[in-house]
Amino acid sequence: MVVKLTIHARQALSKRGITEVLVEEILARPEWEVRDKRDPSLTRAFGQKSFDSQWIRVVFRILEDGDILVVTVHPDRDAVRPEKDS
Repeated sequence: MVVKLTIHARQALSKRGITEVLVEEILARPEWEVRDKRDPSLTRAFGQKSFDSQWIRVVFRILEDGDILVVTVHPDRDAVRPEKDS
């Protein structure tokens, strides 16, 4: 599996000071994932930025060859981790 970034995603990383390593870590071990309601081919993966505990949203799709295409990345102050089923 290879992680590819759109031009927009690369610009978002640079603008927001988020590293590709953090994106790969979130994709490998997300705190949670949800399908995008408007585009079911997209998935939103959430993880935390280590130094300030802010949730980071990584929006991606799985390509036909199994690679991951990251569409955008940004902090999400409104993100709320879903409750775990008991």
